[in-house]
Amino acid sequence: STSADALRQEWQGAQMVKQLEPWARELLANSDKLRYICYALKVATSAGAEASTGGMGGEELVQMCFLGVDAAIISSWLTWFTSSLLDNSAASNVVRQTMAINFDGGPRAIALQADAICASLRPEDTDVVTKLALSLKRRIAVLIGDLCSLFIPNDLAVGGVVITEMLTRIVTTDASEGLRKLVAWYEVISTEHRAYLEDCTRLTDLLQLANNKVSKAVTDEYDKPLKRKVGDAALRQLVMLPIPFSHYPNMALTAGLCTNTGRESCENVFATVNDRLPEVAAALQKALSIAFGTLILLAHCADKADAVPIKGPAGNNESKIAWTAEKALEVLPAVLEFTSKSGGSKGSKGNISLEGVVGAVTGALKLLPNANKASSSQR
Repeated sequence: STSADALRQEWQGAQMVKQLEPWARELLANSDKLRYICYALKVATSAGAEASTGGMGGEELVQMCFLGVDAAIISSWLTWFTSSLLDNSAASNVVRQTMAINFDGGPRAIALQADAICASLRPEDTDVVTKLALSLKRRIAVLIGDLCSLFIPNDLAVGGVVITEMLTRIVTTDASEGLRKLVAWYEVISTEHRAYLEDCTRLTDLLQLANNKVSKAVTDEYDKPLKRKVGDAALRQLVMLPIPFSHYPNMALTAGLCTNTGRESCENVFATVNDRLPEVAAALQKALSIAFGTLILLAHCADKADAVPIKGPAGNNESKIAWTAEKALEVLPAVLEFTSKSGGSKGSKGNISLEGVVGAVTGALKLLPNANKASSSQR
């Protein structure tokens, strides 16, 4: 998608790179080389040769490996962002407390904690909170889209694009509905895979598995005898014959493998992620917390900014019912009902079609009353 591509390019910009720690800058530079090698050599095929944890195949393990790389880079940026909140203002404290929320327990646990944090939010704080929340949301949009897409059954990357676009474009007035949609997509993920995302230890183990298997697959390619490398290059060229000028990149790749070009960069990526696995898993959970938390912050900001009393049935002024994320998350039972009927809440990732995923989200949202509580009044 255009938004996802633009966001990925932003990480390469000088301003963004300056906000990363030295190890994260090196990881960012090396990761592009690893992505190219994994794609060109079809590493996903060899990485998935053995049975893997969580029902994940080779393609999914490669995706999981790169989610770990992206999460490591984002963890460095979050360190910079947190340190940039130098003041002790009420607005900064609200954002800091929201970022500190744990993802254990999933979206509903986040909703309860974020609602409690936002209870002290004042109308005069909303501009600062909105600006900070939008910045956070933008930085984690692609990671959240890719993460959910990995676990949504038969997603074909569609869900990831939708989620990234939604997180990128959404504004305060749409945040309540955006929260409902994000939770709806999250609840399409099977119970088994949500258990991985909501348990840091299990998530760390899954990242370790992906890193180890992809590392072995890439290393095996470099360790092949020269004769085997040349033979593989010939096979690749046969497959790519219909593609014009495909022999040029294939020759460059083969030459690189024969001279071990790029091997050090790949090994550095695997070593960096391996050394920081608990931090990487925590960053993935933190990104999920931020995705839900920032939408809740934005919805509360919209509510606080529109706190003017309304006319009741008798013509008297009545205060509005305060918006809460807990109330907005009534979507959860509806989505679970739809996915259960479609087979999506079972353990296997392949039990629900792409049409079933989209239908579950759309259908669940249609079952619910209008999310805009602004017209409600306190009885």
